[in-house]
Amino acid sequence: MAKLRGGMDFRSGTAVTLPPPPDRAAGDTLRITCPGPPTPAEGRPIAAGDRLYTADHEHAPHLTCPIAATVDALIPWPGADDPRVDVVLTPTVEAVAGALALDPPSKTDPDAWREALRDTGPWPQPRLGPDLVTQLRRGRDRPLDRLICVGLDNFPPYPDRSSIIKSFLDDVILGTQILGQIAEARRAYLIIDPKIATAGRLRPICRSLGVRLRTTPNVYPCADPTMLIHQHGGGRRKLPHGADPTTVGVALVTPWTAARIARWLTRGKLDLLQPVLLAWPSPGRVLTPLFAFPGQPLAMLDPALAGRADELANRAVFGDPMTGHAPDAPIRRGQRLPPTLPHGQHLISVLPAAGRAPVAPCISCGWCVDVCPTRLRPIHLVQRLERQADDPDARRHLDYCIDCGLCSHVCPSSIPIAQTLRELRSVSGELRTVNDEVKRAE
Repeated sequence: MAKLRGGMDFRSGTAVTLPPPPDRAAGDTLRITCPGPPTPAEGRPIAAGDRLYTADHEHAPHLTCPIAATVDALIPWPGADDPRVDVVLTPTVEAVAGALALDPPSKTDPDAWREALRDTGPWPQPRLGPDLVTQLRRGRDRPLDRLICVGLDNFPPYPDRSSIIKSFLDDVILGTQILGQIAEARRAYLIIDPKIATAGRLRPICRSLGVRLRTTPNVYPCADPTMLIHQHGGGRRKLPHGADPTTVGVALVTPWTAARIARWLTRGKLDLLQPVLLAWPSPGRVLTPLFAFPGQPLAMLDPALAGRADELANRAVFGDPMTGHAPDAPIRRGQRLPPTLPHGQHLISVLPAAGRAPVAPCISCGWCVDVCPTRLRPIHLVQRLERQADDPDARRHLDYCIDCGLCSHVCPSSIPIAQTLRELRSVSGELRTVNDEVKRAE
């Protein structure tokens, strides 16, 4: 196993115990984002489990409606190049089921599972790779030798994945075994931090189900896919930032995906509610666990999340404070709408109300170099790309920036290094597209 260079050993937070998902939940209006034109028309009724969006490519999942409702409105996202459409669903009953009664496929039939997963999508794997359906479909073209359930928390102070493992331990391991069989991978792994309280209980269960347990100290950002493949992919595999892990023969899944698969197989019901953990900036305050439907307004999860998307931009992020992104929403009647919960989003971080320190010149301290886990020289990379955006050597190095945010975090001059690299990556991608088009024209 390769050793992680750089990074930062944040103090790990305390994993919390989530209750079982409720059988029924309040029938609240949902607003779900479809990646393209939705299947039902405005004003039409739709049942729980019906198709809300039909994917036009076999590698993409369909989108399932979680509740029985009426389609009250279709709201396109702004921009000619943005195909997304929000579907407003008004429930037809006061209380709705939290799971869909649905027979699972046979445990030993990978093709039937792939079809069933596509029909009940989406199955997003945030911060790990493409949707589960996409990874499994691509795995047929390039065989997978490893399926890894990533139990390492993306940001150790906010232990969302550890909390899900602690709460659904048996389901996570069984689901990892099943997913390994569906993916037809040679081995199935579960990777966790040895500090979590359930580490001792996991080993005998993993051994009995043929799941290989690996423990590794969760030095941030070792849960990033680039670092995971480097440390646990086997051999000399390299995965650029944002690349599909199946290109190197590995599928990556979250603990809730594994638990949801196992619960479907053992209960005959597919969970529609998803676990959500709210993280707070107050030292010592533990995560707040709850369950919610995708498409539920954030304001209904906690009053601290009330407001339009533009108002929440500096108050909360989806994910962790280092790598998370601000909530977004379409515009209606000239105003940005309140954001809703995306599919597969398990961690929402409330940000501290603190002003940004003024930016000072670089003092060449080298701290950004010391913490960079992919051995880049971040401030030098920024300076080179600002001088020459199409510098081919600098652009090649930029591919291995994993956007962990540590360079900005440690900078004593408060230079927004990570944010600048993110913007320069976008410019670099546009330049590559133009250069590729020129080459094709020649």
